[in-house]
Amino acid sequence: MDARPGPDTTFALCGPPGLVATVRHVLAGLGADPSFVRWELFTAEDRQPPEPEPVGQALGAGEYRVTALLDGRRRAATVLPDDPVLLDALLRSHPDMPYACREGVCGSCRAKVVSGQVTADGQHALDARDRAAGYTLVCRARPRTPEITLDFDA
Repeated sequence: MDARPGPDTTFALCGPPGLVATVRHVLAGLGADPSFVRWELFTAEDRQPPEPEPVGQALGAGEYRVTALLDGRRRAATVLPDDPVLLDALLRSHPDMPYACREGVCGSCRAKVVSGQVTADGQHALDARDRAAGYTLVCRARPRTPEITLDFDA
């Protein structure tokens, strides 16, 4: 971001706690007056969604691989037995993977499953049309097959 906020610029933020905290921090770093930053927090439910159980417990032993297509490049990772979701496996070796809330409400980690199968709950940012077209939220997705390919560019 090359632009700087003007002295009287007002910002209105609404989102999950992690996302709002990050944006407030970035705005402060850009020189935004904190008194001009208004915000409210939400989550998908009245309570935090439960963390998915680790892949190894949910699916049993075995090796799972996930390949992500992002910005025209392939990135591969091994899903470890204690990884709750595919995002954790990808972030270990590719920290630039897109995500924000990890609760399934923001949609930043939306990707199309182009091969393999995943299971996911709490995908509040996807509508029925997205799910029918094969999209998932990687922050909530777990492997159902040993090999999965996700397309973040789709």
